[in-house]
Amino acid sequence: MKRICDWSVLEKLIGSVDNVLEESPEFEQKKNEIQLTEQETDIMNYARGKTFREVLSYTLLSDYETCRLLAGLITIDLFRIRKHQYFILEPVVDIDSEKLKRMGLLFNNIFEHIHATLVNESGPMAEKILHNYFAEVRQEEKALLHNIEMASNGWLDMDLMDLNIMNLDVPDRTDHVYSVYLKILNSHLKATRELLGEDKRADLERDIKSLVSRLSAEK
Repeated sequence: MKRICDWSVLEKLIGSVDNVLEESPEFEQKKNEIQLTEQETDIMNYARGKTFREVLSYTLLSDYETCRLLAGLITIDLFRIRKHQYFILEPVVDIDSEKLKRMGLLFNNIFEHIHATLVNESGPMAEKILHNYFAEVRQEEKALLHNIEMASNGWLDMDLMDLNIMNLDVPDRTDHVYSVYLKILNSHLKATRELLGEDKRADLERDIKSLVSRLSAEK
């Protein structure tokens, strides 16, 4: 399922976003027989009894990645679908304000952690390199990052970001914002590799996973 790249295949399997994910009778047994990341396990546990729409609003993965994961769990009969009762469905809105807010806070906390680590270990040069890498991403993503500067603690201005999001002309604005945040994160990790080496970059990735888990638990 993770190799599927055709959205139409997932749409046929999932159907309506208002369909409900119900545990199969073998849920407890089967969930221990598969290997998932911590994030995927969190989504699996949250999804029980929820609609696809609720799960998509909850997770910080893109809608495509989330649906692909859920489609895989349905395929191995971990979940079964209870179809929505209505024939006419409410259109899916491509802006989820609550999800965007959680996404922005999470990534800003990650950026702050990386910024502090690099400046503490490499000095002022780290800040210059981070800004240079960010400037490259901003040049590529002019619409979303228009007038956005990196603050002294590594944060991006979420109010300005909200204004830019409203003016985006892309098919799915929530997914697009997520992809740009990931692009910025990858640029930060490149800066880490350049300044501190590959081992430190790997250590920082582990720190980020721990930070994400802690922040998720505090919600």
